[in-house]
Amino acid sequence: MYNCDMNTERQALEVLIGLSRTTYTLKLWKAIILDIFNDPGFFSMKPELRPMWRSIVASLMDQDRERFPELLARIGAPLSGNFFTNKEQEAATKATNIRRLSLLLFAAETNHYLIQLPHIQERLVEILRSPSVYPAINAEVGARQ
Repeated sequence: MYNCDMNTERQALEVLIGLSRTTYTLKLWKAIILDIFNDPGFFSMKPELRPMWRSIVASLMDQDRERFPELLARIGAPLSGNFFTNKEQEAATKATNIRRLSLLLFAAETNHYLIQLPHIQERLVEILRSPSVYPAINAEVGARQ
């Protein structure tokens, strides 16, 4: 993602955590956090920073209720209607979106997304029943062949 030393990253994340806990600051930090969260390199972060990112992402989803259904829709939807779509890239994107969903479920309080559980299951079953389930998707879902 970004090149800076560990202390600088940690301090910046602590500032973001403080901002994320303040109700009226969402507009200040939402766009940059969504950009970072949707970046393909998001999951290659340093392990020491993961708990801080979980807190920030959980705060974002709590304050911006439209983001979770949007992510859920992206999991099952095809990337494009183009006939020449790269299927491996599409599978990798779906796998990364499943990883993002897993992070959100893990970061949230217990039973926070309980109401959404039927929709989550529906999307995952839809993906696993598709005729061309790629190993990357199976790895993210934990399905056995």
